[in-house]
Amino acid sequence: MLRAANDHLAKVPLFGLTNGSLRDEDVLVTSLLTQAGAEFDLATRDLKHCLYYDNGVLRKAVALEAEMTGLFRDPAKFEHFGDHAGPWSKEEAKRAAEALVRAKGIDLRAAGAVRGPLVRPETFNLQTEDGAVNPVAVFYTVRWLNRDTDDVLEVRFRRTESGAWEPTQWFDNTRKTTDTESTDYTNLYGRFFNGGKR
Repeated sequence: MLRAANDHLAKVPLFGLTNGSLRDEDVLVTSLLTQAGAEFDLATRDLKHCLYYDNGVLRKAVALEAEMTGLFRDPAKFEHFGDHAGPWSKEEAKRAAEALVRAKGIDLRAAGAVRGPLVRPETFNLQTEDGAVNPVAVFYTVRWLNRDTDDVLEVRFRRTESGAWEPTQWFDNTRKTTDTESTDYTNLYGRFFNGGKR
């Protein structure tokens, strides 16, 4: 898991994660064995970043503190949405996302993507230093969809203190686990919870 995480981070940075090469002592691992398979979460010890695995496949990487999700649980996040805000554009977001896809070697068409990249600025009304309230594009979300309009891949960017735009969230649904993998995990679940009966 750690090798997969470091391989991903070498190609796709994660907002605010300065250590691009994680070690065992840097992370906490949570595992959950279900009938659908084995789920693993790998989080940094400060709990600011997390990588999620489904049957051994890295599905999602999130900068938890910087992401806009979870705002309802931590409203104080909103106070920092204006931090490091700066200009960008839909075209720049599109090019940045496409570069990450190329770096990962992902064939989106083979994975079923028929629409995209679709770019959406996530705009919030924020108070500026002079007291005025203005709409500010804090995040840019880039998505590729399949025929059923489900996400094949999604990446969300936010501007860093240095002025670079980095992903706060990477969701990758391009790799499918095989029936054999699913069966193996189901059998493991059965052996574990049913006293070895299959």
